[in-house]
Amino acid sequence: MKKIVFIAVLLMSSQLWAIAPLGPAAGNLKKGDSSLAFEYAHTEAEFTAKALGLAADFEAQCDGFYGKYAYGVADGSELFVRFGAAKFSSDTDVTLPAGYDFATSAPGYDFAWGLGAKTTLAKTGNVRWGVQAQVTWWQSQGDVTSADFDLHETDKGYTVQVAAGPVYRADALSVYGGPVLFFTKADGHCTGRIAET
Repeated sequence: MKKIVFIAVLLMSSQLWAIAPLGPAAGNLKKGDSSLAFEYAHTEAEFTAKALGLAADFEAQCDGFYGKYAYGVADGSELFVRFGAAKFSSDTDVTLPAGYDFATSAPGYDFAWGLGAKTTLAKTGNVRWGVQAQVTWWQSQGDVTSADFDLHETDKGYTVQVAAGPVYRADALSVYGGPVLFFTKADGHCTGRIAET
């Protein structure tokens, strides 16, 4: 059995809210091989939210650090699991009702984990055609405090990513050139008080 250790870094700025890095959408391991990776992902996206009479346009950022273990179940096909922590932060432009003041605290890192699979369907020279699917579960919490607000918010959700297409590989460099299907769902719970005006 062969073991491989590598480091992956992902930097993204788009509407693709990638909590965890996707990586090349083609399997690299042979049957019985395993790999251990240390990953970092930074993503940014713009959102609009309305609740309790408040309107907020904000740019959200996520920084995630993960350890990922992959195992080759067949030549070119692998299953993987990752564990780590993700931190959410935002630059918020909030429209408030008259008489309200507003401030937020920066949240810290919270637990995130995921699992997935990828496989190589065909290979031509340095190009591999493959497909990958992964799901990541995450949570985040933070406080909203001021003279008018005293709230604690907890969010939990999951993100699904699917990619299928060509991967060009030259030595240690892999470049993916296909589409990505992205879906995310989250539920939030907020407790505390809002002062009357």
